[in-house]
Amino acid sequence: MTDAAASTNAVWDEETQTFHGGQDWKFLANFAEDFSVTTNGLGTPAGALAAAAASVHTIHHYPPADFQPAISHLAEFLWPGQGQQHLELLLMGNGASELIDLVIRSVQPGGWRPGGTLTQYKEYERSSKADGRETLAWDDKSAALTCLVNPTNPTGDYLDVEAMKQYIETYCPDDHTIIIDESMQPWVGAHWRQDSLIHQRDWVQRLAATRRINVWVMTSWTKIWSCTGLRLGSVVAPTAAHAAAIKKKQVPWSVNTMALAFVSAVVQDDAYLRKTWEVTPVWRAALVDALAQRFPHWEVHGQPFLSWIWVDTKSAATSEHACALAKQHGVPVRSGKPGYELPTFVRVAVRNPQQTAVLLKASSTVWLLALQRAAGLQALELALPAADHIHVLLDEVVLLVELALKVHDLRLKLALLLRPRSLAAEEEQLELLRVQKEFFKPRLEFHCVGRVLLHGVNAAVRWVLDRRAHKRERLGEGAVHACEALRASHRWHRARRGRRQGGGGIICSRSSMRRCHSRRAGTSATAHRLGLHLHHRRLWTTLLCGE
Repeated sequence: MTDAAASTNAVWDEETQTFHGGQDWKFLANFAEDFSVTTNGLGTPAGALAAAAASVHTIHHYPPADFQPAISHLAEFLWPGQGQQHLELLLMGNGASELIDLVIRSVQPGGWRPGGTLTQYKEYERSSKADGRETLAWDDKSAALTCLVNPTNPTGDYLDVEAMKQYIETYCPDDHTIIIDESMQPWVGAHWRQDSLIHQRDWVQRLAATRRINVWVMTSWTKIWSCTGLRLGSVVAPTAAHAAAIKKKQVPWSVNTMALAFVSAVVQDDAYLRKTWEVTPVWRAALVDALAQRFPHWEVHGQPFLSWIWVDTKSAATSEHACALAKQHGVPVRSGKPGYELPTFVRVAVRNPQQTAVLLKASSTVWLLALQRAAGLQALELALPAADHIHVLLDEVVLLVELALKVHDLRLKLALLLRPRSLAAEEEQLELLRVQKEFFKPRLEFHCVGRVLLHGVNAAVRWVLDRRAHKRERLGEGAVHACEALRASHRWHRARRGRRQGGGGIICSRSSMRRCHSRRAGTSATAHRLGLHLHHRRLWTTLLCGE
């Protein structure tokens, strides 16, 4: 276990606390960006941050016990033009976590149940268990309490306001309490208020009066405004009496001076929200497309407007490697294993293109590991410097050729060790080669080096097909020559790099190709070009990493 991993684990007391993302960053010496939390990719609003910083000069005073004027500003933000009318329903807290705990402890005794999604934010489970409540199935109508997250973090499921009302009316029994967490609701778009239960006051009051179903709407504001360090949440109670009952149990001054100043400023920043709705879907779609090109078998979940993606890698080992490699590159992601107990899943935040590029560089090593496992290779030591991506890319090509060798059962060695494997997986390996061909083709087919690489992949597929036609001897010789050319060219590149400073210009011309390999009898022209063109670090990294 690395020092960073050990330090992260030490942050959480597994016996008494529920795991939460966002703790890795301070243990990473090469930290670049935190992809493990679902905060806004735009970062903290500058004006609100300045207001919070300026308020530090008043910390020798108590904050206002009634949270004014910040709570009135927030009410006007939630109900434009009607803030004062609904102010008595609104409570603020030191993050949504404080309010979650207070509301759950105020509910009548009985079991609790989550929503009907695969999983959801775990703080409701923690607070319910701390209150001595039994966890029941999502559709168990004997429960006294339902806690539902919408949009659901991390799965990305979403019910619009009419579907949510139908869900509550159908699945909630009489004399019931339901908490709807709408922390991710502001990402829905400019109409987010109209699609929120916060604006369904008449319906909520009618449900409470006729069926005694109490609907609470919980919001953590630290995600949309990227201010998790401040701790800032609110809840809208079903009635003023319910709000007053919670206020009696809440400790005074639970929201500090800096958070209150931040709220008063940030609710005025309409431009920030408009920018969020403009760029988040674009950045998210680009991330989804990039991962689909690299890992076509991964399954991505979630609505297109959300600030994260929920990815099923289909393999617990792949998920674990992805999380470990992301940390190595200074871009931690959220594993689905701790807390959610879904080891094949990974949650990845949406970030701007420059930050995402760092994450995608790490993904090239994940691709290498996936290819390694599919080929039946022994484990590799991949603790490479983050900047030295060229070696990883060279290994990818080597592994591609070795995969063809493995299908022929030649069991040759080339910089890596092969372990014996049956030819029964021949069809699976052939399909893998075809998948990787589709991965390389769209970005390489218009480049000289790319055409050579595609030619090599096509050759590998043909080797497999011809092997099945019992042409083993001839194909084995061709494969051996191709690998020998790669090995020689790799050695030549390392020696050349030691004698040369800088990397400007293409260093492998046709004449250098003839000088270096013309004496290697039996090596195909394709192997010449495939090996020698790998020497140009900048072009090769650009072609495969998309920089």
